[in-house]
Amino acid sequence: MPRRGGEGGGLKYHRPKNETARIIRCATFIRHVQTLSRYLAAERAAAPR
Repeated sequence: MPRRGGEGGGLKYHRPKNETARIIRCATFIRHVQTLSRYLAAERAAAPR
């Protein structure tokens, strides 16, 4: 089971390579922001005025 909070690996310019480094890919970040945006829009729509 993968650890939460990032993917394994590092950035190309990180030297020396640290196999324990945790990063997040741009695609993962974008997916999380889209999910958060949908949630916030739904909460706002459901809130009493």
